[in-house]
Amino acid sequence: LHRTKDELLLTKDELLVTKDELKERIKMAEEDLLTIKEDLLTMKEDQKSKDVSIQDLDREVSFIKNPPFTFVCGARYDGLSITSETISYTKLLYSSIYLYDPLPEAGLDINTGIFTSGWPGTYTATWSLWAQNHAGENSVHIHLRKNGVKIDESE
Repeated sequence: LHRTKDELLLTKDELLVTKDELKERIKMAEEDLLTIKEDLLTMKEDQKSKDVSIQDLDREVSFIKNPPFTFVCGARYDGLSITSETISYTKLLYSSIYLYDPLPEAGLDINTGIFTSGWPGTYTATWSLWAQNHAGENSVHIHLRKNGVKIDESE
């Protein structure tokens, strides 16, 4: 009986040690789990940031592969007698526009004669005309304007 009592006490001591070891392991596992959760949140945030970067790169590559363009051609077939006014057109002969986020008014408004670019960049404007002056009439001057301001070099 004495031997059984000693064995029980020994087992009790071993169980207490095991209990303390398990408590320590659980505490370490909880700390590890907390660290893993924090790392996972950080990785999710990093992933979101990378997703945004990838979308930005996709847009840039798309822009390089398919740059925006605007081609328009207007015509006026009948005579015109105006002073200090914008030349309007009677017909839009051609219009092809590819823009990413175009302004609704981008292109040539034939009624007002105003071209509105839908994307910043360099544009070329050309015109040709036939003009006739009769004795005593003023000379013909046509100027290109940018944002309503005459470009003197276009005279």
